[in-house]
Amino acid sequence: MRSWIKDILLTLLLGSIFLWAGREFYKDLNSQISNEGGEIIGETTFIENGAQRKFAGRALWGEMETSSPIYNYDSLRTINDSQVTIKLLDGTEITLDANSYIVLEWGEEARNIEFLGGNISAASNGSDSKLQIKSEDTVIALNKANVTLNKEEGQGINLSVDAGSIGITVDGETTDVAENFRASISDGVRVEQDAVKLKYPSNNRLIVTTSAAIPMNFSWEQILPLNKARLEIAEYKDFTHFSEYELESGDTSFTINTLPGTYYWRISGSFPDGTAYASPANRMVIIRDNAPILQVPGMDERFEYRNSPPELAFSWEASSLANESHLQVAQDEEFTDMVVEIQGQNNFQTIRELSEGTYYWRILPEYTSADIVAYSSPAVRRFQINRIDTLAPPRLILPENDEKVNPLKTKSGLRFSWKPDREIGSYRILISSDAEMNTPLIDTWLNRNSYLMADLPPAGNYYWQVEGLDRENKAVPPSEVRSFTVMDSILSVTPLKPVDNGLSIVDSFDNFRFSWDSTMDGPFKVEVFRNTLGAQPLITQISESDTLNLVLPGEGDYIWQISAIDDEENILLLSNQASFKVVQRLQPPGIILPGEGSVQSLLGSNALMIRWQPVPGASAYSATLIPRNSAYPSIIHESSPETFWSISDKKDLRPGEYTLQVQAHNLMEGGIINSSLSATRSFFLDRVVDYGAPILTYPARNQQISQLTLVDQKPSFRWTQSPLLAKQKIRLSRDPDFQTLILDEELTTQSRTVPELEPGTYYVQIQGEDNLGNRSPDSAIYPFIVNSVPDLPGMQMFSPQTGQVLDMESQNQLDFSWVAVPRVSYYRIALYEEDSLKALFKEDKWETTKYTFNKLEDLDVGRFRFEIQAVRERNNQIFQESPVLSVPFELTLPEITEIPDILSPERQYAH
Repeated sequence: MRSWIKDILLTLLLGSIFLWAGREFYKDLNSQISNEGGEIIGETTFIENGAQRKFAGRALWGEMETSSPIYNYDSLRTINDSQVTIKLLDGTEITLDANSYIVLEWGEEARNIEFLGGNISAASNGSDSKLQIKSEDTVIALNKANVTLNKEEGQGINLSVDAGSIGITVDGETTDVAENFRASISDGVRVEQDAVKLKYPSNNRLIVTTSAAIPMNFSWEQILPLNKARLEIAEYKDFTHFSEYELESGDTSFTINTLPGTYYWRISGSFPDGTAYASPANRMVIIRDNAPILQVPGMDERFEYRNSPPELAFSWEASSLANESHLQVAQDEEFTDMVVEIQGQNNFQTIRELSEGTYYWRILPEYTSADIVAYSSPAVRRFQINRIDTLAPPRLILPENDEKVNPLKTKSGLRFSWKPDREIGSYRILISSDAEMNTPLIDTWLNRNSYLMADLPPAGNYYWQVEGLDRENKAVPPSEVRSFTVMDSILSVTPLKPVDNGLSIVDSFDNFRFSWDSTMDGPFKVEVFRNTLGAQPLITQISESDTLNLVLPGEGDYIWQISAIDDEENILLLSNQASFKVVQRLQPPGIILPGEGSVQSLLGSNALMIRWQPVPGASAYSATLIPRNSAYPSIIHESSPETFWSISDKKDLRPGEYTLQVQAHNLMEGGIINSSLSATRSFFLDRVVDYGAPILTYPARNQQISQLTLVDQKPSFRWTQSPLLAKQKIRLSRDPDFQTLILDEELTTQSRTVPELEPGTYYVQIQGEDNLGNRSPDSAIYPFIVNSVPDLPGMQMFSPQTGQVLDMESQNQLDFSWVAVPRVSYYRIALYEEDSLKALFKEDKWETTKYTFNKLEDLDVGRFRFEIQAVRERNNQIFQESPVLSVPFELTLPEITEIPDILSPERQYAH
């Protein structure tokens, strides 16, 4: 028995605990996500694609908004493609990249950022030395530094110091890391200097523009020497795919036309010893926002006053992403003479202190954590405030001029109203049966801008006017005189909707609405006929009010009428008949592509294909592609008969979630369009990369190339592409349609040697493809011309000249020289006595343009001839020969009367 009671008590205790826990969880689940009374330590300044926060002691995460307060002990996290920037009270800015997680702890002794993973940057410029980042057993003291940290699951911390210096403490040992150094924290701390300091855009920089693309200027500081430096830009931080730009030696900036989106950039190269290097990557986000749209005051609007300046209301449509709007009012168009400057989060403002004059106003968006690049110039509006001696007459509102008043519809009286003027102290309303106001029915003074005539006068024409006195009891000019007509008390019942000869397009026939106007009270009888009144009514229904919903049998032509009846359903008054036509609304198209929730990659020339099923009765279709991120533009497909939409121009597409809306349309009689409801489909774009077409850099378009250039220099086709794709294909043909191909090769480089071609015109085209088979647009077709090899030019001698007489008295050698022939292989040279065929010397493959003959003992005075010919070889075969040049010349010596014993008479000048 005792054990049984014990079991019951234990069961009750456990049940109570579960009930209490469930109730607390239910309260937490259904309570508003707030932290009233919490200690505020900062605020959010920017959020992209959502961010979440969890208060201390709470189980649930809530969505954050821009300018939300940040509380002590808050947990913050981001998801895919999201980012949040917060600013703490001490001026520290912390940015969380996608999939990052931190916890804030703000105390008197220490201020900690618990870093649990992801990628964050912290800029503590101006803050005290208490701020530190903690991650497990690692403590990083910021010391007024700017630092970027990355921590992937299961890995250590990688960080870089962009400004200032930090201290890293692991297991009680502290390592100092200075500016422009990076550190890896795993089994200890490893520190190395960066070769490059990235300057702008800084890490996690937000850039706002109103343009479709901006000239993005990247800048950096070179710290250590690098060879073959390159700027690399990627859409993903792992740089698996990126665009690269070669840099000249000494470059510290580079400008690229860049579309809105999220990018990572770095500088890479190699050290002088050949070691590869890549700087830490900076993340930047370019977002396209709308510029403020001015509403009131309008351009050249005029405001008048006599004593007190008017109270002016300013309103505008603010930029979507701006934290605040800055209202400026100036007395000059350049806004140098400023009279009003107000900054805040409202999109309206009231100003009272402006006196007489001409003014200009504009709105400047204020972005707390963003740079403005290529932002449209702010719109400027001009307005005038004029001081006048007399007030304007009161402006009448109701009843309108020549209005007809039905006494049966005006049982509560006729209301007269006019526009109020704060400088008018009292009003006088006159209502008369004549336009001159000589027989007033009403003549009364009021301190308000309206009057109710409770009892209408008899049927007839009447007139009304308003006068007034200003605050100084001076008369105000009277208003215009308006007329109105009180009608006889006429009983009437008139069909209103559906209108006579009208067309109604309905989604359903179950609740078709009828309405009418009557000077009588109900009940009413509604009768609906098919086509003619001769048949019995399809529908008869009694209604106490002047509206009724009925069920129609379907599409077709109808006639309806309304009767005012008594309690016994006797007809008191019968309306005219009204005909109408009812048509079923077209059904929404069935979307085929893309699939619901599918993930699409648009790389290169791949288009986004959208298809839907045809709708019976539809003659055209329209579609709209709406991004979840409102900063990106929607794309509209105008009405056309096709059941597909191919989006090949990717300039307005971004990675992210999209909603597709497709409607069917049919143009009917009278210009009425029967449009279906929108069919919707959600899908994702994970990558959108518009590959650039290859651009041929050699040969230039229509360039003429000699066959000799192809043989001797073996030039290469060269081209560029951004981004450079893994596979390149070159096509070469004699015809621009590439029907007959000389080259059709796949390459992995951006060059290919030009083959030896016969004279003629040729056409070359380059194609690019990535490793996944996604192609870029083909390059343009480049024509070039190959010219035949010109003949070798004739030889020309420098020395000796034709017919030259050479005095050899003081010479101990005979020099021959000639003009060089370009790209010649060698020369054939020979020396003959004038009429001899036996060469005194002969060289068949002489490679220079000079020859010295030293064996003068083989020569005598007399006449000689020197023969020379240029020879060009190709593949070790003689390709071209110049004409043989024969140069006659003469050698002489002064006559010697005595012959030295050491000389023979046959060789007078031999050594």
